[in-house]
Amino acid sequence: MGLGWGTDAINLKLTTTYSLVDCYKTLLNDVSDYSDTWTGVNAQWIDSCAFGSLGSEITLQNFVLSAAVPQQAVIGGSTVDGPGCFKFADWMYWAPYYENLVLYGL
Repeated sequence: MGLGWGTDAINLKLTTTYSLVDCYKTLLNDVSDYSDTWTGVNAQWIDSCAFGSLGSEITLQNFVLSAAVPQQAVIGGSTVDGPGCFKFADWMYWAPYYENLVLYGL
């Protein structure tokens, strides 16, 4: 029996990924007619876009919020017969008596 606590490390990793987009605009389709690409019925600000390959992952920041804390014993110990370990009772003498009380009723 013992009472204590311990935690693992708590880290926060902030990452992002990016992908490039290839867009184009036709500036001149006909040298003598500028209205087709700029003010025509099918004129657009950007003619077409296509997604390129995915970029890689970028780590923006890696925070260590809390370092790992090994097991800290408050009462008792973490090893048998080690520092802080104490013997509560001799189980061989009183445990069978209370077991019979529970099994057969008080």
